[in-house]
Amino acid sequence: MFHLRWEDEDKGEVQRMEELCQQQASIYQGRKNLMIEIFLSEPTEVRKQVKEQVEEIFDTNHVKVRSAFKPGFFWIEEEILPLLKQHADNISHIMIECEKDLLAGVELPIRWIQELYPVDLLIEREIGILEGNIHFSLVESPPSTYCLTAYNREQQIIVREKLTVPVREFPYIDKGKKVFPTTGLLRIRENDKCLYEKLHMTDRESFYFYYQHEVMELLFKEIGNIEEGQGFSKPLFDRIDVYITMSEEERKLFLNEERISSMEALHEDIYFNTLDYFMLKGEETVGKGYTAPGGVHPFVKAVKAATPFAEIIAYRWQSKSKDRWLTEKIDFTKNGDARFAYLVDVKTNKRKKVAIKVNKIYKHRQSEQIREWYPAVSYKGNPLQILEITAPMKEEFHSSIKLSIYKPTIFIEAGHHANEVSSTPAILELIQEIKTDVLQKVNLVVLPMANPDGRELHRKMTKDNPEWKHHAARYNAVGLEYRDVLYKETEFGEADVIPAVMKKWAPDVIVDGHGIPSHEWVQPFAGYNSPPRFPVSYFIPNALIYGIGRQLNNSSLHVENLKNIIKSIQQKIVGTDIQKKNHYWLNRYKKYGHNWIPDIFPLQLHEDLIFYVWNVEANASATSAVSRFPDWIAADIISEAADETVYDKTLEACIKAQKLFHTAIIETMIQGNIRVNHRVNKKKRAIYRKRPIRLNEVQ
Repeated sequence: MFHLRWEDEDKGEVQRMEELCQQQASIYQGRKNLMIEIFLSEPTEVRKQVKEQVEEIFDTNHVKVRSAFKPGFFWIEEEILPLLKQHADNISHIMIECEKDLLAGVELPIRWIQELYPVDLLIEREIGILEGNIHFSLVESPPSTYCLTAYNREQQIIVREKLTVPVREFPYIDKGKKVFPTTGLLRIRENDKCLYEKLHMTDRESFYFYYQHEVMELLFKEIGNIEEGQGFSKPLFDRIDVYITMSEEERKLFLNEERISSMEALHEDIYFNTLDYFMLKGEETVGKGYTAPGGVHPFVKAVKAATPFAEIIAYRWQSKSKDRWLTEKIDFTKNGDARFAYLVDVKTNKRKKVAIKVNKIYKHRQSEQIREWYPAVSYKGNPLQILEITAPMKEEFHSSIKLSIYKPTIFIEAGHHANEVSSTPAILELIQEIKTDVLQKVNLVVLPMANPDGRELHRKMTKDNPEWKHHAARYNAVGLEYRDVLYKETEFGEADVIPAVMKKWAPDVIVDGHGIPSHEWVQPFAGYNSPPRFPVSYFIPNALIYGIGRQLNNSSLHVENLKNIIKSIQQKIVGTDIQKKNHYWLNRYKKYGHNWIPDIFPLQLHEDLIFYVWNVEANASATSAVSRFPDWIAADIISEAADETVYDKTLEACIKAQKLFHTAIIETMIQGNIRVNHRVNKKKRAIYRKRPIRLNEVQ
């Protein structure tokens, strides 16, 4: 569609700042008491070099070159910690007053507290004061953005410092709304008088302004007419690849998976803001509710002292056709050697004869078996595999529905969002570890990788930035949350798998393995928070693992089933290191979110386990299992681990947590009593049982 190159004509914000300083130094030449304050979105090493150059330009030692990304955090790390260390043995507690954000943007009121994260643990690590003695408060219309006060044991002030952070007004992609990202600045003072102050656009701002106002608008123009209501069935474009290199802060912190990365934040802004540009519907927006506009692939690199550069390539979408074959008849030879199926294309009425391939059977510890099944292929043509794990059967052919009558069946989906990396290895390990006596009582059906297209993109993106969250690999190849189009006629084969499983197995319990960010998720050009498309905030994790259950309203059976599942999971986690990690994240989540805005940072605790209950209604057109099939689905569960692009011990902890979560549900299912009934007459024999099953409490 188009191929663009963007390059800062002035060679970047550092050179522009130095030229601005040269200009102002000539105006204030000869003054010896000047104090220079600069904000730049650059790595610490680059800012130190700029400081030396500016000191020489103005012939003064009073120069501060501060970070324009997370400025409050860097201010405390670079300037306040040295002061606090001088009084480390005498500090009782610290209060950090933060401006309550009242700007008319999409930012949360606690935005300035968010930008400090995780500064309390940094202070604890450096001077020894416990994070519980480091407090935040919100102040309306203070003289500065931040005011940090340290008190001694006599409650006297021993350190008191302030910082005012520069921000710039930007239009948000939802027209009519605004965002206020932090920006660059040059401020010149003499004594207490401000002689000069000017905002200074950072490289990230320059590029994002160009991307939002030129690239996205050009993309919209090149697409042409957009038909409202067709957003789920066909993409507007195949993909847009965005390659960016800039000099920005990029480092991993001392704490868990936390990192400082303004370029990861830019990656997230480009991805979600492009999707929302086409999805948001309103009188002033361009979007028509498109949930599958096309693939958005930001390949972003932070290179110290690099000249900012970007290349953008957009590709046109080509329509594809998906075969829709139905089986009319199956033939068997007398000796059983040859088997054929006769198929008809529902669109063209063409017919064909194909040889039947018997499902491959894997012997599993000699006492169980695994069958493969491929009900569909993804949008990009990758096969979608189902594994069926049962107790051994002598029959070569079997009825899955009949198997699910005699034993309850659990269906577990993994890898739905491909950057959530623990659910797939967790379910594969669980298959290997599941005990023989368990499979005598339950059938296990697994979709080990629901989003192979996303997995391919995730692997590609992690080559440059192995520890970023990479939400660009979250949805399918064209940015579609394909769960929203289950049971609909689309080109997306990944949305056909669950309907096929429901038809073949009629499972009793559905579990969807998911994940949440393993570290801070921010988007400066979307209100410094996780995207507004989500009704709650995913700014930081709330647990190592937690659960969500869809609960059918006005159904005491479903309420009791969910209650017993939650209790079983909670008991399984008690006393483990997972419980300790859950406690840690719960406290962080409260301190930085829930205690301030509980609606945006919600909590539903069952003893000490977070488990959200979503009340749903029976609805034959719904995509959730318990809503669509209330007469036979006993429970509909989601697991969430803090696993977005993690490795080693962190990944191992998430895998362990997912396995305990799934195992607890399976053990609850085994407690259910199934009574199989037989009805026989001259013409047929019927086998049936009552559904939904009642899941009893694990003893």
